[in-house]
Amino acid sequence: AKVALDQHTTQVSIDPMSAAARRLDALRARKRKATTADLGETASVAWAFDQKDCVLVTRDVAGAFLALDELRGRAMTFFHFIHDVVAAGAFPAAKAREIGTATPVTPGVTLTPPLWWNEWLAEREV
Repeated sequence: AKVALDQHTTQVSIDPMSAAARRLDALRARKRKATTADLGETASVAWAFDQKDCVLVTRDVAGAFLALDELRGRAMTFFHFIHDVVAAGAFPAAKAREIGTATPVTPGVTLTPPLWWNEWLAEREV
């Protein structure tokens, strides 16, 4: 499952003199104590701001809230993303179940599937 997702991951960098770099500095300067997204999530939001065709997918709660605020809704959770991938026909429901089962036991991940997950998968695996 990880290999399949990694094949569709794009890594980018932020030019130090770009608008995204200035936005990253501004976001880091105004972090609120209750919503401190990590540097990677904050940088992703700063970069995605000008990429109107991009939607930020995150497992980080603080990163998700930051993205919802800054990207005006162009953000979704990891499980919502997997849902949309299955709906688009890119993954079968069985692959989604495999990903959902592996996610909570992945080192460094504290994410569990949402309440709708198992019912939604059961409807597709009939």
